[in-house]
Amino acid sequence: MEMISYDRAWYEYYDCSPHIDEAKKYLEYAAALDLVRDLPHCGASLDIGTATGRYMMTFSRFGYLAYGIDISPEAIGITRRNLENCGIDCSRVHQMDAQNLDFPDARFRLVSCMMGTLSHIARPDLALAEIHRVLCPGGVVLLSNWQPQALDVDFLTVNTDEHNSYLLEKSLGLEEAVRLITNAGLVLERYAYAVLLPTAAIHHLIDSCSGDPAGYLQRLSLVEVQLRQFFPLLRGQILILIARNTR
Repeated sequence: MEMISYDRAWYEYYDCSPHIDEAKKYLEYAAALDLVRDLPHCGASLDIGTATGRYMMTFSRFGYLAYGIDISPEAIGITRRNLENCGIDCSRVHQMDAQNLDFPDARFRLVSCMMGTLSHIARPDLALAEIHRVLCPGGVVLLSNWQPQALDVDFLTVNTDEHNSYLLEKSLGLEEAVRLITNAGLVLERYAYAVLLPTAAIHHLIDSCSGDPAGYLQRLSLVEVQLRQFFPLLRGQILILIARNTR
């Protein structure tokens, strides 16, 4: 299957998504931040496939010198706009191929590649080898992928049928992701699943918070934390992994 692309309209819609998409993005975000909560918030970070810059903005607030790349010029433009609106330096956003990173060895303490970005790269093995190269000793990479085998997976409403068909075919499951990570010279430390509730249940919780527009995100996050505690084998729509460069 040929690689797919996203136009500016897609990125604009993604940046201001309906509640159900925001819920899935937030649940990935919350689970990811839980995995990196004990890391020292210093040094440089790199977000691959930065899209609209949300992880760049987060890591900048945490204290990292945040960089971001995307293959799409439309994504770069929107990310720079969003960073400027938040008073964050946008000069560290670059159009770049993750399979050939134009950064020196051991440059970053943290690299992120979220919301299924790895599935949109023709050779994820090359991208992971490059991630390993630019990670400093002891640095970590944070990855996430959609899980088509999960019950009730329906991706994002912003996607077209073509996008979803592509993700169904190309998204990496746990075993394949671990194999690629290991072959790149990285060591898996932990993983977690996000979006554990069926989509219908998420819609119901959103509707129940109609008088509190932001409240549904916090409530959903708390529900997911409890589900992970009581049902540790439960798999969700998104898999998040953290691996370390142990060299």
